[in-house]
Amino acid sequence: TGLKNGHWYTVTVTDGIGCTENDYIFVCDTASGPSFTYVVYGQDSVVFTNTSTGNGDYGLIFGAGGGSLSNWAPGTNHTYTYGAPGTYNVCIIDTLSCAMSFCDSVTVDACNMINTITGNPVSCNGATDGSLTVTLTGGTGPYTYLWSSGATGSTISNLNAGTYTVTITDSVGCSATATGIVTEPPLLVVATIADSNVTCNGLTDGGASAFASGVQGFYGYLWNNGATNSNITNVGAGTYSVTITDSVGCSATATVIITEPNAITLTMSAVQASCNTCSDGTATVTATGGTPPYSYLWNTNPAQTTSTATGLKNGYWYTVNVTDNNGCIESNYIYVCDTTSIPSFTYVIYGQDSVVFTNTSSGNGKYDLSLGDGNYLPDWALGTNLSYVYNTTGTYNVCLYDTLSCTAIFCDTVVISVTGMETEHNKNSVLIYPNPTSGLLTIEGIEGTFELYNILGKLIQTSQTNTMNISQGARGIYLLKATDGQGRVYSQKIIKE
Repeated sequence: TGLKNGHWYTVTVTDGIGCTENDYIFVCDTASGPSFTYVVYGQDSVVFTNTSTGNGDYGLIFGAGGGSLSNWAPGTNHTYTYGAPGTYNVCIIDTLSCAMSFCDSVTVDACNMINTITGNPVSCNGATDGSLTVTLTGGTGPYTYLWSSGATGSTISNLNAGTYTVTITDSVGCSATATGIVTEPPLLVVATIADSNVTCNGLTDGGASAFASGVQGFYGYLWNNGATNSNITNVGAGTYSVTITDSVGCSATATVIITEPNAITLTMSAVQASCNTCSDGTATVTATGGTPPYSYLWNTNPAQTTSTATGLKNGYWYTVNVTDNNGCIESNYIYVCDTTSIPSFTYVIYGQDSVVFTNTSSGNGKYDLSLGDGNYLPDWALGTNLSYVYNTTGTYNVCLYDTLSCTAIFCDTVVISVTGMETEHNKNSVLIYPNPTSGLLTIEGIEGTFELYNILGKLIQTSQTNTMNISQGARGIYLLKATDGQGRVYSQKIIKE
């Protein structure tokens, strides 16, 4: 009697003849049952809870040389950190309990979180539409995510190409790290080449082609002039852009410049002939622009093929065609003329309608006079006079042309104001017939003096009767002037057949 729990007791029994036998027994608390539970936090920290029953004397052995804990009171916790990952046989010992011990396996550094990263690549080189998604099994939810880009979800999007890292932590502090790569296709590159530049300034015979690398699938072309082929033709000089778009929607643009030569510019100069009947004038063309060298063709007879044409006369237009090395043609012309000849005239008005013109030109030109009323006098000699009668009141623009002179023309205004001219009623009462005529003219409705002038204003014939025979005159236009007894004048053009 008087024994304590938790101790072994030995008994020796001796019989009557001195024989002995030994045995032992452990006195223990049958109401005490050692037990524990645990929770692993993170990768190596374990919280143990003493769940034993009774009033034993409890000690905890952490296993595999991990040390032990004595006098561990029931209902209390103890946190233990293992120094290495592994599975440990942990036992709680009750030195007073008949059950004596309870053991369990504890595994640390084995979060068992398995992650898989999937994603979508960037659609076009340089774009930011890639994405990554991490899929997790194991661990203890809920989970938190932290990507190297700063994002905090299981999926990140709007990514450019690159490598991204994510750290996943579960609710008990266990964590795992994973890496995902967002890829991108090759850079879509467009190259252009001018197949042919414009040959002549202003033409549309240029062309260009486009080539692409780094495309995905099929692709198409769009030029800024609306063309949709890989090349453009029959275009003028300028800058052309082409955009190539592939089946994914990636696109790139390039430009090409089609050039053209400068326009051919012709500068003309001439040296007049030494006289208006001489053939020693020259004309010279100087060409710039285009594509040298140049060839020349003058409209002389015979044709001349140098930059300077010789043997030219005053008073003629000469044309030259200049062709450059590309076959581009430019034409120009020049007038070889007498620089010393300057057309001019003076005039004096006599009476009401008669004008005397004097050719006061300088030089030795070929002069033609336009009288402003439709009549024309060719080859008017220098220094001579012309008397001309206008048949109606009016303002006439009279011009003198010199077909050999560089000045070419001189004009002046002649104003005719005839007073006492017959009224329209009286004019209509005058009858001259036949007109045109080949000989005899009859004049009715007026009495007086009748004068016939040629186109030069020269008085040809005078009559006091109402008939006039002009059969001896040359064919052409004449002016019949009739003056009645009151000084009133009637004029009429007569055509001699």
